[in-house]
Amino acid sequence: MKHIAVGGLFVVLVSLHAIAQIESGTIVVLNSSQNEIAIAADSRSINATTYVDNRCKISAFGNELIFAASGTTGYGQIGSENLIWDAHAIAREKFRQLAHKHAKKLTLRLATSWGNEVKKKLKANLINDRDETISRANGDRLMAAIFASFNANGISIVTGQVTYRFKANGKPVTAFTITNKFERPIAVFMGEAEIADEFSASATPRAIQWRREAQSEAIKTQ
Repeated sequence: MKHIAVGGLFVVLVSLHAIAQIESGTIVVLNSSQNEIAIAADSRSINATTYVDNRCKISAFGNELIFAASGTTGYGQIGSENLIWDAHAIAREKFRQLAHKHAKKLTLRLATSWGNEVKKKLKANLINDRDETISRANGDRLMAAIFASFNANGISIVTGQVTYRFKANGKPVTAFTITNKFERPIAVFMGEAEIADEFSASATPRAIQWRREAQSEAIKTQ
């Protein structure tokens, strides 16, 4: 029996000088075996003046595929249902469009379609809120994402990222690239490197708790 498990982490290592109006995430952790994919993320979302701890950064689509992202994952008023754009909503819509048309290699196709859409949104962010958007980047990376599912051949995990640069004339350019494709069980970390290292080592009480939470709330796949 194959399962997808979704858990939650509460991570407090978040800079409080975050972007006004821009939502950002800290860490996402995925672990997997031949029969299970377990994924967990922190639930904190911040802007320049406030934060909320109820933001779900993991989406499950049709009990078939899970998606999570770290970095600048949306634009709009924090805690509002009326975001100008949201990485999860885009992934959900792309899944709806592709699920019945491209069952083969769906994970990769979805990641590619999603990335090509999100890079346009992030380019607009750079045009409208350049300094704030850059302040939340990790080097040249604005966002990273994980797509994972079970298919006829077993497990499929795809990771990707959106990066940016500026032309000589100052205009921004964004690009989406697939960073890894796995057809085998593996652990994947995204977000703050210090937290990912702590989770991997499992040497602190909270890292041990995170691993326990990552194995919880199993959902049977179709």
